[in-house]
Amino acid sequence: MASNQDFADSEGNAVERDQAADKVREENLELQRRLSFTPSMLSVIEPDGRYTWVNDAVLQYFGLSLADVTSDDLRRRVVHPDDFQRVREERQRTLDSGQYRWFLIRYRPLKDSTGSVVRWYGSATDIEDGKRAKEVLHLSEAYSGSAKAESHLQFCL
Repeated sequence: MASNQDFADSEGNAVERDQAADKVREENLELQRRLSFTPSMLSVIEPDGRYTWVNDAVLQYFGLSLADVTSDDLRRRVVHPDDFQRVREERQRTLDSGQYRWFLIRYRPLKDSTGSVVRWYGSATDIEDGKRAKEVLHLSEAYSGSAKAESHLQFCL
């Protein structure tokens, strides 16, 4: 027969388990918040190329839902087969025109003990503003250098 102490111990263990479960849920929620609010576009991709998760930045940028992104027919849902060639040509025209945004894109594989890729983790960070600022700074430095050379030349005359 169980004693009062045994009952108190099992009840205490249940409380501790509930508290531990609550803590894990809160930590998971906090991790989801961090991943959702980061400005980089984050993704988890299976070895076959299917997306299984993306953060809010991806969904907002492309105007898609998580169900759209994780569906098996993502490419068909995003680009109709009849439009594929037109979209491809439009993309090339955009690249040729210089009207695009620069992104720093990185992927890292998660491998199992045999070295096989289990999934990919990806990030894409919009670096367009930084690239533009660098161009402006470069032009400014070039202009400043030529202005100094010209003023020195005028002084020597």
